[in-house]
Amino acid sequence: MKSPSLALWTSAAVIMLAGCGANHAAQRTALDCPPTQGTLKRTSVSADGRTCVYADADGDEVSLRLIPVVGTPRATLSPIERELQALVPPASPPPAAAHRDDDEAAAKNRDRADITLPGVRIQATGEKTNVQVGTLHVDATDNGAVIREARDARLMGEQLSMQRRGYRASYIVARNDLPGGLTSVGYEAGGPKTGPLTVAILKMKSQDQVIHRDVRRLVRRNGGI
Repeated sequence: MKSPSLALWTSAAVIMLAGCGANHAAQRTALDCPPTQGTLKRTSVSADGRTCVYADADGDEVSLRLIPVVGTPRATLSPIERELQALVPPASPPPAAAHRDDDEAAAKNRDRADITLPGVRIQATGEKTNVQVGTLHVDATDNGAVIREARDARLMGEQLSMQRRGYRASYIVARNDLPGGLTSVGYEAGGPKTGPLTVAILKMKSQDQVIHRDVRRLVRRNGGI
């Protein structure tokens, strides 16, 4: 498998999703974009303060956006997910029909695994692996992996509340064949369910997972989760 290992990208997702938040952002109208955040350096801030861009020495880029919630948080993030999916080349076509019998015979000999534990489900068949750990989903093949997570969260200052008025989500696509030397694209989002959401859009050329900690901190700083 030429792409980064499943364990590497799963650990990256866990890093991005770990921890609780900083400043409450229910009434935020502009982003708080520090000049630096870890290895990231701010390169621009929009006039209205609702977008800022960061980059690092490896060519990784993070675009931080403050967006209102329209409908639901999930529906609000759907256009951003489509924007990222447009960067991903289509999947390779299936094998020719002439080789179908050979493929079916080979499939019977492939390793299979189906492991179910409390909160954990792992299914593997040949080159495909599906992992579910709580609300975290990983779909991996020899060509890369797609990682998704979305859940309700408590806002800053509401750790003891029975209500979870916040929302956080993560989406990562790691592929061998992304354009422009990219190794992965995705987003980390968080904020009140009623908005606004803070969304960090990542376009990575490196495989340095430290950037995910820096991105998480920027989202926490502004999303209040």
